[in-house]
Amino acid sequence: MKKTPLILSALGLGLLSQSAFAAPFDFKVGVASDYVYRGISQSGEDPAVQASMQFHPAKGWFVRGFASEVESRFGGNMELEFAGGYQGKINKDFSYKGELAYSVFTDEENGDSDYVEANFSLSYKKFFTALIGHTNDYYGTSDAGTYLEGRFHLPLHDVIKTDVYAGNYSLDDSAGESYSVFGIDAWTHIGEIKFKLSFSDTDLEGTDIADSRIFVNASYQF
Repeated sequence: MKKTPLILSALGLGLLSQSAFAAPFDFKVGVASDYVYRGISQSGEDPAVQASMQFHPAKGWFVRGFASEVESRFGGNMELEFAGGYQGKINKDFSYKGELAYSVFTDEENGDSDYVEANFSLSYKKFFTALIGHTNDYYGTSDAGTYLEGRFHLPLHDVIKTDVYAGNYSLDDSAGESYSVFGIDAWTHIGEIKFKLSFSDTDLEGTDIADSRIFVNASYQF
């Protein structure tokens, strides 16, 4: 996979974070042993360099971006995701977050995996989050896909945080096979560096990139 475009993008975002946007701007760079999204490896089970940013222009509103090395089905080598939305509280116990995200895959040949997805989540305190995501163009197939996930945030340790989640991706028949996913995330911070250890598995058969796997991620926040 080509690393140069992603590294240049990360550097560009870093320079932006140091100049145009100061306080409300967060920027991270990192590396993952495997870029796994909803239980499926997006990087061909290879390591991936990644970068992300989030900007809060006003209370509740946010704009975010994400970049990662990938191996898309049409030979693309980088994913760029741009999203914006709003988050707030219903009361002291419940909070919500809604966004519209656009994913672009660069350097693809003989096809286009780009798609738009709407996501909405509802959280109860710091214990549970329910998520629904929907697209009418699953990875450029012009078919619908709906993802449902429940995530428990388990306070097992003061320093090490843990999540357990289960999800289901319901796809139109022509888009692919619907599947379920299960996973565990555990992470901690050492200074400004976040280390995360993850396990995920799906019920898809005959697809190596959807098999059970353990992967790690390390990121630095500016």
